[in-house]
Amino acid sequence: MTVCPRLGLRDVGLALSAAHQRDMALPTGSLVRDALREAVAAGWSERDWATLAEVARRRAGR
Repeated sequence: MTVCPRLGLRDVGLALSAAHQRDMALPTGSLVRDALREAVAAGWSERDWATLAEVARRRAGR
């Protein structure tokens, strides 16, 4: 089963919300959320998790 950025964004949001309710930190959660948001905004919402590498490549200017 492939997990796409659209579903990953939903899941990361749920994890961040649960952590916030319990006063816990998820320091990389917001980084992943932002990268997934960027992927969805680029029209890549149905690709697989390798899309995060493409987001990193674009951020690096390549």
